[in-house]
Amino acid sequence: MKGSGLVVAQIKDFLKASYEENPPDRIGEYILDEELSNKYGKVYFSISKRKVVIVFRGTGELSD
Repeated sequence: MKGSGLVVAQIKDFLKASYEENPPDRIGEYILDEELSNKYGKVYFSISKRKVVIVFRGTGELSD
């Protein structure tokens, strides 16, 4: 079984979403899990691919 990774455009979209207060509900076929996501990290999942993407934001302000 050979896996497949994310394309660069998807990675950029996930990183951008990690900083957003109201991130998109979907990125491609990945759906935001609102229960597991918070200010510091977002969790997206794809049922058809059976994959989860967890993305953590970096520094947003000096107090981080």
